[in-house]
Amino acid sequence: MFEIIIKTDPKSIRMLDDYPRDFREALVKGVRKATYFAEAQAKKSFGKSGHLKSRSGHLRRSIKSRVKEMSKNIIGELSSDVIYAAIHEYGGIIRAKNAPYLKFKIGNRWVQVKKVFIPPRPYLRPAFEDNLRKMETIITDTVAKELN
Repeated sequence: MFEIIIKTDPKSIRMLDDYPRDFREALVKGVRKATYFAEAQAKKSFGKSGHLKSRSGHLRRSIKSRVKEMSKNIIGELSSDVIYAAIHEYGGIIRAKNAPYLKFKIGNRWVQVKKVFIPPRPYLRPAFEDNLRKMETIITDTVAKELN
């Protein structure tokens, strides 16, 4: 899961004093739009050169964005609840749980191994990292539009 956290600086706190409800609602709306944009970018990346491929589309469809408010922070999240989402994002080693070996087919040949290393193939991180400026613009434009 990846998060955008909006923390208030002294100038923003003064604005909150002037527009406590309107400003916060505009900020939530902006973070929601920016997080939704990141969700769309993550979904678009599947199948592109150098990115994660998609067989069934289940992982791509499972990507969800949401916004939550905690104390004075507004948090935008991008996540997937699919069991294999994290191994693709971060990489790692898969080991057999209920048998001595993992068994799978490669081409026409069956293989059995004790463990498999899965390299990281991030699809969520780049959606945020490659689009930070655009997301910042979405948030500031939304706030400005809502307050005018």
